[in-house]
Amino acid sequence: MVTSFGEDDVNRLGDNIVLILNTVKDMTQPEIMNFLRNTLLVASKEVEKPVSTSFLDLYRQMQDRLCAAGWH
Repeated sequence: MVTSFGEDDVNRLGDNIVLILNTVKDMTQPEIMNFLRNTLLVASKEVEKPVSTSFLDLYRQMQDRLCAAGWH
């Protein structure tokens, strides 16, 4: 691993190590971890839902202004 980093990489890492560690510390707080877990649970349920690809259903989806705008 040491050979994959150059001197400039090590210097930049040293300059930013406090920021990196604070970011990791913040990201591992219980409320952030719960938020991520809940988001993943909701997303996995959405992925499992069947999607109808009939012409009529696709046409209806395209009439939805959020879908047409790219928000769905």
